[in-house]
Amino acid sequence: MALNNRGVAQLELNALGAAELDLSAAIDLDPQQFAAHCNRGWLRLGQQRYNAAIQDFTQAIARQPHLPMAYVYRGSALQKLGDLQGAVQDYSDAIACGDPVALPYCYRSAIYQSQGIRCGDRRPGISQNPPDRPGRSPDPVFRAA
Repeated sequence: MALNNRGVAQLELNALGAAELDLSAAIDLDPQQFAAHCNRGWLRLGQQRYNAAIQDFTQAIARQPHLPMAYVYRGSALQKLGDLQGAVQDYSDAIACGDPVALPYCYRSAIYQSQGIRCGDRRPGISQNPPDRPGRSPDPVFRAA
């Protein structure tokens, strides 16, 4: 947990190399750490290392399949690689988790719209954002307890 949290601190300081080393060390010490897999995946997603990010998010999903954000971020990486069907599936899986996160609705809707497919995703996504936090994305960083 300490290495994950130190990796998060490195991320916040934009020390990406040090962050990746800490997160990788956290995973080496405890491969079951959901947070470390998600954080390293998020870092790699930001570096446009999409295949590596997908691997990390896949590992995170294997450990906590009921949490939506790993699906959302893996879907983003798949979308960047042009796998729209895989991205839509991940966004749908995130929605199926039941957590009120607007991003998967928005991202899935954007893919549908880009392909000329009409859907009702926009209104549920909009209603999921609480009024006191309009347009705010969820924190991409996962801290270990």
